[in-house]
Amino acid sequence: MWFKNLQLFVTDNRWTLSAADLEEKLRETVLQPVSGLQWQSEGWLSPRGDAQLVFGQDQQLLFAYGEEKKLLPAGVIRDEVASRAKTFEQVKGFAPPRKHLRELKEQVTNELLPRAFGQRKVTRAWIDPTQGLLVVDAASMAAAESLVALLGRTVEGNGFTPLSCEPSVGAQMTQWLSAGEAPAPFDLEDECELVSPQAERPAVRYARHALDLPEIRAHLSAGKFVQRLRLSWRESLRFTLDDQLQIKRLQVGEISSDSDSESDPDTAFAADFILMCSTFGPMIADLRRVLSADGSPSS
Repeated sequence: MWFKNLQLFVTDNRWTLSAADLEEKLRETVLQPVSGLQWQSEGWLSPRGDAQLVFGQDQQLLFAYGEEKKLLPAGVIRDEVASRAKTFEQVKGFAPPRKHLRELKEQVTNELLPRAFGQRKVTRAWIDPTQGLLVVDAASMAAAESLVALLGRTVEGNGFTPLSCEPSVGAQMTQWLSAGEAPAPFDLEDECELVSPQAERPAVRYARHALDLPEIRAHLSAGKFVQRLRLSWRESLRFTLDDQLQIKRLQVGEISSDSDSESDPDTAFAADFILMCSTFGPMIADLRRVLSADGSPSS
């Protein structure tokens, strides 16, 4: 259940909702299957696949956002419209005008949409009230922002904004790479991507490579900056940090756990969740500290 990608958000307000309070709020917008002429729907669902919308343990809160979209390929609509346009021409003796083609497309879409299959996507999120932090397990900021937007509408007065810092993450990572080391307790690993500030943004990527190469220093001297950098934290986590403060490709090392693999599923799930929180939480706190990232530009 460990998150693989971390999109980080913070709130200016102190989070006070308990798991039960948040559960009650989320119940108002439970994900419903798309039906009829709907293209998509969104709402909350269980992060564990049961009836519980919020899993709470030691003040940490886990919940999940769901989005369901109809699968109706444009090619299917296009082929059906072309077939009906051909029939029209055979009957009328002339090709249908553009207005009629638009009407045909709308008619075909309305006929096929109710029979289209819905595809569901689930995105999990974790709230750490002690840090005023919302962590979304999403590979892109756009996917995370959909969750955050619905959360803002569901729980009024508890909005979250993306974590940010000043100087920029890219500028600070460039300084680390130039110096040949990251601030403790982080270490440089074996991957980086450098981008030129030119309009074309030419880029060069190094993977499974020592990062103290003369050619890398030459790229930095020529004005390229770090867009992505592979880091490790306390020899426990390895991840890629990009210049938008997104954490991706998380790999967890050997971490001891007090949980019993033969315990009941509920106990095992709770232990796994708390172990994830107690590992990722301090790492995120250290990252915020070395970047001076507090949700707004620092002085």
